[in-house]
Amino acid sequence: MPPGRSINKFAALAACATAAVTLLGCQQKPAAAPRQPLAVTVRGASSPEAAARGRIDSAAVDADPCAARLQEISGALLEYYAIHSALPKSLDELQSLPDLDRPLTFACPGSSKPFVYVPGGLTSPADQRVILLYDPRSDTAGMRWVILMRRPTGRQTAAAWAERLSDATFLGYAPAAQPTTATRPSTGK
Repeated sequence: MPPGRSINKFAALAACATAAVTLLGCQQKPAAAPRQPLAVTVRGASSPEAAARGRIDSAAVDADPCAARLQEISGALLEYYAIHSALPKSLDELQSLPDLDRPLTFACPGSSKPFVYVPGGLTSPADQRVILLYDPRSDTAGMRWVILMRRPTGRQTAAAWAERLSDATFLGYAPAAQPTTATRPSTGK
């Protein structure tokens, strides 16, 4: 075989190997499945007709400073829950979250009264969500702002809602039953 012919085979083989490595090495790895986002919804500041259609008037929500404040807090509660798989013992623990743009304030701007935080939640037989935080005073229409949370179940992620509830609905919630620990009966010895 003439010497030039073996070099061409070697050059062709090298070119094929380089092309294969380039093609295989430059393929993108499949992206990891995206995490389901935590849902934060603000409801109750729009007309009843819009709420019945599942639409919230965002301008009305944005105009209510208490709703805006609760939306910020509910997002922080969900972030804390996503990181720790538990709710904070106090709202002050939320201040250490890395994604906060500014410190959270835990009072409704309208009433200037501090929100009431219930880490164990208030439950109602009529709702699977729990009230975690609420304005201690209702407004002149007999409504108050609350944060409702649904803990993750099955394939559903945790979600939080800032909603206005009537006093009658709010009073239907009660402190969640605390789990009891089993104790041994005393043997008298």
